[in-house]
Amino acid sequence: YRLLGAVMLNQGKLLDAKEVYQQGLGVMPDSPELMLALAKYFREIKAYDEAVVSYEALLKRYPDADEAANDLADLLVNTSNDPDRLKQAAQLVERFKNSKQPYALDTYGWVLFKLGELDKAVIALKQAVKVGLDNAYMYYHLGEALYAVGDYSASKLELEKVLLLAKKDKAFSELGRVRF
Repeated sequence: YRLLGAVMLNQGKLLDAKEVYQQGLGVMPDSPELMLALAKYFREIKAYDEAVVSYEALLKRYPDADEAANDLADLLVNTSNDPDRLKQAAQLVERFKNSKQPYALDTYGWVLFKLGELDKAVIALKQAVKVGLDNAYMYYHLGEALYAVGDYSASKLELEKVLLLAKKDKAFSELGRVRF
């Protein structure tokens, strides 16, 4: 079900993908993989409220599902400035404070940034890019945090990396927000 849903999604058959995921959950209602796939589907189609509900249901059943916690925290801080949602995101990513996983560290740092804990955010985001991949979002987050703490020259270096990586990664959606 998960793979078939992903194929449908890639083919642009959005309603068919949703139906496949829901059918799969009808057969295997406790499948964390299908629950995660459905939550990601809702996020992909920008049905953010449904995505939040799906992620929360998954985390209620599987509280140690790190990918779901990371995705939900990322969704919360990138789609809302509501203090309660930011607080929820902070609770979700606290588990990643000492992570070696770059995406988890990036989300942890970005949540700290959104909460205004800038010095802690810079430390976490530097660690994310240090152990991470060449990912435009990670460099963007670090560049924004460095800018916010007044380290403009370091911010510029990171944001220049964003511009280079964005040429390769057409999916980078923050390009218009990059500033020097």
